[in-house]
Amino acid sequence: MAKTILARATMALAGAGTIALGACVQHGDAAAPPIHRYVAQQDGMYVYGRQPTEDEKRQGKATSTLLVRYLGERDGAYSIKMVNGEVDTVVSCTKPCQSARSLSYLGTKLIDAATVPVTDGSVVQAIMQDAMSGQLERYTGQVN
Repeated sequence: MAKTILARATMALAGAGTIALGACVQHGDAAAPPIHRYVAQQDGMYVYGRQPTEDEKRQGKATSTLLVRYLGERDGAYSIKMVNGEVDTVVSCTKPCQSARSLSYLGTKLIDAATVPVTDGSVVQAIMQDAMSGQLERYTGQVN
């Protein structure tokens, strides 16, 4: 099971898989802050993905989503934690974020470490753009 979850997280990092970006939310006027790319947010958890189409709703099909916590910026590196069942993946990168360091944990045990490209249109690119533009609030709860 951990390998399946890890494979999904790795696919999301590389820009493959079924995760698509949701509609961006625009803030009123031209002086407003940049748009964000998440589709929902609650209690420090951001949801990236897309809303189901009317056909998908009628057919009862779910769309893929990714749950993310923004861990903050330290020494120019922005870090997020992707929460995916038993495996948590911490991803960090510095501007301009063309590649990211990925550390995957099963509980507190490190099970994978990699440097992956951050491709145009990938969900990780969208998350990091949100983080770097100040659209995400740092998670202040307990992080494993």
